[in-house]
Parts: sequence; C-alpha cells; structure tokens
Amino acid sequence: MISYRHHVVSLVAVFLALAVGVVLGGGPLSELGRAATTDSARTRAQAQDTKAAAAFGDDFASAAAVRCTATASRAMPSRS
Repeated sequence: MISYRHHVVSLVAVFLALAVGVVLGGGPLSELGRAATTDSARTRAQAQDTKAAAAFGDDFASAAAVRCTATASRAMPSRS
C-alpha cells in the first residue's frame, strides 16, 4: 500500500515538473518556435532555387534526348 510519504513525494514531483515547464517555457525556450518563422522565408527561397535547378535539368535532358535520338537515327543503316 502507498504510504502518505510516497503520496506527498509524488505530488511534489508533479508540481516541481510543472514549475520547471513553466519556467523553461516562459524563459529560455520561449524563442524556440519564433525562430522558425524567420527561417521559413529562407527555406522557401531554397525550395524555389531547387525547383529552378530541377527544371533546368529536365529541359536539358529533354533537349539532349532529342538530339541523341536524331543523331542515332541518322547513324543507323536502314533495313530494307
């Protein structure tokens, strides 16, 4: 059976954890979520740069494929 002392110790531990959470949430950790909003503009810019680079790569691959297939079809002898 749980004694009165164990009950008091568990209640003190709960309130101590609550107090630590309030202190950390209002103090040093309060700016943690706000820094993400300033980074989101930089992240969006990086995403746009990445999409532009991917589009350039797709365009290059399409142009190269057309040129390679045209060159390959001219180099192959006809089978008639």
